[in-house]
Amino acid sequence: MTSKIIVNNIESDTGIASVTFTSKVNLSGGITGNFGSDNIGINTDNPIQTLDVRGEATFGEGITKADLDWGTDTNQRVYTFSGASDGGTNPADGVILLANPNTNPSNTRVGGIVFGNKVVGTANTSQNPGIKVAIEGRTNTNISTNADDTGGHININTKPDGGDIRAVAIFDSEGRVTKPDQPGFFARRSIAGDGRAAGAQEWSVTGSNSFNVGNHFNPSNGRFTAPVTGRYLFTAAPGYKQSSIDFNFYFRINGSNNSEPVRFIGALNSHSTGTGTIIWWIAAGDYVDIYVGYTHHVNTGLNFFMGYLLG
Repeated sequence: MTSKIIVNNIESDTGIASVTFTSKVNLSGGITGNFGSDNIGINTDNPIQTLDVRGEATFGEGITKADLDWGTDTNQRVYTFSGASDGGTNPADGVILLANPNTNPSNTRVGGIVFGNKVVGTANTSQNPGIKVAIEGRTNTNISTNADDTGGHININTKPDGGDIRAVAIFDSEGRVTKPDQPGFFARRSIAGDGRAAGAQEWSVTGSNSFNVGNHFNPSNGRFTAPVTGRYLFTAAPGYKQSSIDFNFYFRINGSNNSEPVRFIGALNSHSTGTGTIIWWIAAGDYVDIYVGYTHHVNTGLNFFMGYLLG
């Protein structure tokens, strides 16, 4: 039985239309020649691209931009699709998009990993409404005529139910991270002066530096409702001790006193106050508020209540 066949040359004009191998083949001299309009398939009988490799591939010398023919794609992008159901143009599960760093170098995406349904191309939601998640590499605004001096940053984008895809985490070129949609709030008391009643929920999200990301704080009842389960930071200085009246306040969960960071009993001067801070594990749907236990004084510019999701 012959265990090895050595073929020195197969010429295209010898009349041999195809050669089929049922076991491993060692092509020590490489493959050269003109294959015409036919596609070449590895591990597939139905290649749909010029070179269609089904499975992992290793390129020992690496692939660089100069090695590739980018064809008519003026954006010079490489697309690798995952879970494609029709040969790569309609990915069922996701897509990896890698773009040339020289494409639109002024403050734009230069590469990304995009996951979604029926996604082809860029992360433009008007053109690709199926995109669900995108990790984008972007250049900073050019700082000089030398492109090598310009830094880059990373945006992580997600699409909420019923909403548009947007950046939820931004890693700048110095490694600093901002999360524009992280739930949190800063509120001030809305009515000033002596005689504010015990338990008064008089709040306003107004004034310098106030915020209410996600609108999870309700100023009409003073409640912050946790949108997700996690660790939350709360800090408050909700009022001042009024003359001859004791003063305290509680952090409450669902209306139950859970922490009393400040209590003044006795003859402290009027307008004495204190600040309380706590980190709690809060379940989604639970609410946190402040309860001042006695009649008290309020300064609408200085008394506050704030909270923030840590994670």
